[in-house]
Amino acid sequence: MALAFTGLHTAGPSAVAQSPSEGGLTSEGIEFLGFVPFEQSSSTGLTIHGDRMYLTSWKNISIYDISEPKAPVQLGTLPVGFMFENENVSVSPNNSFLLFSESLPDDTLHVYDIEDPTNITEIAALDGAGDHTTSCVLKCKWAYGSDGHVTDLRDPGNPVLTDVDWHEAIGMQGGGHDVTEVRNGFIIVSPLDDTPLYVDVRDPLKPKLIARGNGPIVRDERGYLWHSGEWPNNGTDRWLLMQGEENFQTQCSDKIGPFTTFDTRGWHKTKTFKFTDDFKVTNGIYADGNPPANALGCSAHWFEDHPSFDDGGLVVGAFYEHGTRFTNVNHRTGKIKEVGYFLPYVGSSSAAYWVTPRITYTADYGNGLYILRWARPLPGPLAALRVSNPTPERGKRVTLTGLLRSCRGLAGTELQLKRKVEDKFEVIRTKRVDERCRAKFNVDTNFDKSTYKAVWLKQSKEHGRGNSDPQTIKTH
Repeated sequence: MALAFTGLHTAGPSAVAQSPSEGGLTSEGIEFLGFVPFEQSSSTGLTIHGDRMYLTSWKNISIYDISEPKAPVQLGTLPVGFMFENENVSVSPNNSFLLFSESLPDDTLHVYDIEDPTNITEIAALDGAGDHTTSCVLKCKWAYGSDGHVTDLRDPGNPVLTDVDWHEAIGMQGGGHDVTEVRNGFIIVSPLDDTPLYVDVRDPLKPKLIARGNGPIVRDERGYLWHSGEWPNNGTDRWLLMQGEENFQTQCSDKIGPFTTFDTRGWHKTKTFKFTDDFKVTNGIYADGNPPANALGCSAHWFEDHPSFDDGGLVVGAFYEHGTRFTNVNHRTGKIKEVGYFLPYVGSSSAAYWVTPRITYTADYGNGLYILRWARPLPGPLAALRVSNPTPERGKRVTLTGLLRSCRGLAGTELQLKRKVEDKFEVIRTKRVDERCRAKFNVDTNFDKSTYKAVWLKQSKEHGRGNSDPQTIKTH
């Protein structure tokens, strides 16, 4: 029996106050910083790797330097003619090559050398592998296509299309739209039919289904396909985030594509993610932040959780003619609440991502790239503390790793390790974080119980809460 989805939340006039900006209507706490014209009428997808942004449209590939996020600088562009559509741009971890998945007019997976961003060069074209989306897995040594194709990319200049259909291998009903690798060798699958799926692809030619979401399997029952998903913190967060899509609806309804949460607690035992809540936009009078009608649709589209997301927090997402929407996932309940928006005067937003803890980019089909700023206090904590063994044998050494959830431009800054003494925390050590914004502290456990936290010293300028949650070590 299909389960009924409850807990509908919608955007409405009472969400947040708004005011006009140069690019559109912005709610309280959202600032419009700028606009980069890029492929008006077909800006589709973007991927951010370090100080590089990779943008694709139906006719170009472009690479930008975003070391100054408020003023991206184009490094190179390559006209590719008409190729549809390459959502969710896949780039190798070392920024050496990019995939362009052409499903129309041809059925071809293109591989481009991008090591020199001023000279984007095609190095391979694999016929028969042009799925609607193609995603890197296993450090881009392999690729999974939304139509079921598995491509060997161990030699990116000579990709090989295997005879494996990963849809068939895991028993998935209907087709797929996208996969997201949440940690090396494990993917979240967004099916057209079926429910959200969690799949082990460590052996890419023998994928294994290990968990799934509950709720309606048949697309017609829920009214939309599953478009994309994220499982924050490398698949360890409590909340699985999913987004649905139903295109070309001129009016919003209860069957449009939502942004949703699933509770993953206990999934190892139950093999099930439990639907928790959804957020859907509504039509309005424009001045209330909601357009009266739609063209491409009312659905959510590509989205990303905030760098500080930890069992809840901020999420930014694109919603076609409803523009960019900021939501908050409640830490305790998984309930979703709209907390801000940017509504362009004319446009249809495709993909929205965090560039820094405050700045977001939104690719818009009709216009280009919008640059927005979250001007409210940031969620926290940005700092985190991990303990190698919270219950060691007394006297054994334990490693405490302090880290920053967002690392852009913050390598080399200092973290303090504090220990609780009576009713207050005292500094016991200070270290600079490495290129991954991590600092390791070794502690000898000559105690029964001790509590620690990491503190980011730059918090007063960049972040309201740079204190990690306390972590307690109990010896035996």
